[in-house]
Amino acid sequence: DISVIIPCLNYEKFIFQNLQKIVDKISLLNLNYEIIIVNDGSSDNTLSEIGRFIKINNKVKLINNKSNTGKSSSIISALEKCKFNKIVLIDCDIPYFDYFEEIIKKINDDNDLVIVNRRLKESELIDTDLNFYQIMRTKIGNLVGLIINLLLKVNVKGTDTQAGLKAFKKIEKFEKLFFYSKKYFFDL
Repeated sequence: DISVIIPCLNYEKFIFQNLQKIVDKISLLNLNYEIIIVNDGSSDNTLSEIGRFIKINNKVKLINNKSNTGKSSSIISALEKCKFNKIVLIDCDIPYFDYFEEIIKKINDDNDLVIVNRRLKESELIDTDLNFYQIMRTKIGNLVGLIINLLLKVNVKGTDTQAGLKAFKKIEKFEKLFFYSKKYFFDL
């Protein structure tokens, strides 16, 4: 049994087809599932596209934030509503979808946390013509990874907490956790 959480903001053109891809993949795996999509105050027609999809699939649930509350807040609110303890978190543009099935298999193999890791030497950067934003995001992500390793005294190869596909087991007494950031850095 898995819960899939999808935070979403202004993605009207692709959200319907991306939801269908996720449902198709999960159906092939023959799993009991729920999908919780969080519309985080979209200003386009994302909400109506999600509504259109929910009409054909009752395993998809919606949390609709009337205003943008941030990715962390959206994920936390979805976690509070999850029926299942195995959680897959994927961004609405479904990055690394080729690894979606593998992530699910690994979380079902009794791993506590599974993350797509773009920082490994084996990872391949396909688009080398990066804009300033992409370069800065990469640099900040590397810095965050270094800080994680140093502060938490862990040795995680790559430490890519910001990748848009991961799975984890929801810990007992989740409702007692305190999250420092409600806007960003849930992944951290």
